[in-house]
Amino acid sequence: MFIIKLHYIFKKIKSTILYLLVVGFISSSIAFGQTQSYIVKAAFVERFTQFIEWPQDSTLNSQEFIIGVIGNNQLNSNIQQLYTEQKVKIKDKKISFKYFKSHTDLQTTHILLVSPKTDQDLINILNFTKNKPILTISDCKTCIEKGVHINFFINEGSIRFSINNSTVKQSNLSMSYLLLQAAGTVIND
Repeated sequence: MFIIKLHYIFKKIKSTILYLLVVGFISSSIAFGQTQSYIVKAAFVERFTQFIEWPQDSTLNSQEFIIGVIGNNQLNSNIQQLYTEQKVKIKDKKISFKYFKSHTDLQTTHILLVSPKTDQDLINILNFTKNKPILTISDCKTCIEKGVHINFFINEGSIRFSINNSTVKQSNLSMSYLLLQAAGTVIND
């Protein structure tokens, strides 16, 4: 009887170890996959700029292409690291990053990467950028309906993006029809 109990205990230990190994493998795969997805999103951001024109009379005719960051997520940290390491230029300009703690700190930028903590934060940010040639990009679920220009999402394991063309037009940005065709979803209100 003692041998049967001992065999049962070993069997439980083996199944627990196997379970922990599988969970650990899946967790590390998900973490790696999430990191990879943010690198892909960072590459998308640079590609978007090839299909968008900022107005000539914009106050942003500087020597640098300015990317603003508000909020904290992995996209924001990966994009600066990737662009700095690869010496990426946008519109033949050196890229400069500006970080903002809240909507009250916002200044004019070419692109604003948005990671709102609350809906009210998002509303305040979009009120600042409304009617200004600032391309807003996010990867939160409800941001596109609230007025962010471009929003990333995952569909069947692939990174896709949606475009709120109504708010893009209000911002006086000119977006190529090719980018609109590539979008998973386009909002035209």
